[in-house]
Amino acid sequence: MKYSKNKTVLLWSNDKVVIKTVGSIVKSLNLALYKAIVKEDLIGVPYFFAVIDAANLDLNFFISNKDFFTPEEPKMFGIILLNTNKLNKVKIPRGLGKIITNEEVLEKDSLKTTILNKLHSAQKNNKNNRHVHDKKIFRLAFMLRELMNNRVLRIDKLCDEFSVSEKTIRRDFELLNIVGESIVYDKKKKGYCSEYSLHELTRNYD
Repeated sequence: MKYSKNKTVLLWSNDKVVIKTVGSIVKSLNLALYKAIVKEDLIGVPYFFAVIDAANLDLNFFISNKDFFTPEEPKMFGIILLNTNKLNKVKIPRGLGKIITNEEVLEKDSLKTTILNKLHSAQKNNKNNRHVHDKKIFRLAFMLRELMNNRVLRIDKLCDEFSVSEKTIRRDFELLNIVGESIVYDKKKKGYCSEYSLHELTRNYD
């Protein structure tokens, strides 16, 4: 079975009720369940949500491994610690309070809702990233087409056209140069144009 960051729930508990509850939820959501055996699994296995028996952890586990549990987007990652008590109080470092919660009793409906919320956030994030990618492709295609037609590109106009920063446009120029364009600034035309382009090169071989 393949485990991925956006499709895997990690479980580390010997409680039969907990195992049955988490397993049932994971199966109903068509996700992958990874049953951890050692604490290293919490670092080495990709997952977006975990249910862990606090008794299995050292008190300073999260403090010692804070960097591994600091997600870019807290809404897309979560950990539930079970059986936390005064005798075994796992320390939660500042910054991880939003992703790690303590639960004495695991409620099926509440857990399922929490996992669904994490999944929704992940899907939304992936969708937004895809839109950003599509916009970049469209912008580069527009710029390349203008260069092929010997038109002059001005950074300020491109920024206004695509609602991006000057740095973004300059990175676009760099990328086009890498793939074969030779974009230079023309002082007379007060803009950027191409000395030669892939269009010119490939046309010679038609």
